[in-house]
Amino acid sequence: MIKVVSFDLDGTLVDKNFDELLWFKEIPEAYAKKNRISIKKAKEIVFSEYDKKEKELHYRWTDIGFWADYFGLGDWQRIVDRIKDRIAVYPDVVETLKELKKRHKLIIITQSDPKMIKYKIKTEGIEKYFSMIVSVPGEFKQLKKDKKVFNEITRKLDIRKEMIVHIGDNYALDYELPRKAGIRAFYLDRSGKANGEDVVYSLTGFLDIIKDIENKRY
Repeated sequence: MIKVVSFDLDGTLVDKNFDELLWFKEIPEAYAKKNRISIKKAKEIVFSEYDKKEKELHYRWTDIGFWADYFGLGDWQRIVDRIKDRIAVYPDVVETLKELKKRHKLIIITQSDPKMIKYKIKTEGIEKYFSMIVSVPGEFKQLKKDKKVFNEITRKLDIRKEMIVHIGDNYALDYELPRKAGIRAFYLDRSGKANGEDVVYSLTGFLDIIKDIENKRY
């Protein structure tokens, strides 16, 4: 019996256009303007710092406030507010959540920073569908999901692992990892290129699988 359906956020519920614009355009441009250097040089510096912190697995890597301070860019909200209208959920999200919410508790497990989560889940009002939202950097002080995260969440929910299903667009972190933790998982490949029993190409397809599991056809 499935009691909880868990979702990744970026690339699963919310498209990545906003993040790409923020990290790869807005921040380098702000850095270039502040330091009066070319966009090309600014990108070299900013991207190099990104890489260093990611290799360190720095838990604040996804924190816009951290980077605004790190690069001396001032108020991070001004940067985000300029492009917040670019945040968008995928077309299949709202109807899927609405249908699943009728029978299941819905949660989000994401590597996004709490600041960004607040912006993103307000899009099309999807925050109302979730009873728990877990920011891995915010709550576990680590950059990436691991078995400990999934184990702790099932403990907090007070459910057996067979009662939760997770879906996300990162094969290693959203499919292989939860499976190793004993949680059933599905890999969401919106490109349609991957193959496999647990691969789905849309949340509509995932919804059909959940229904089949409930009816013991999957």
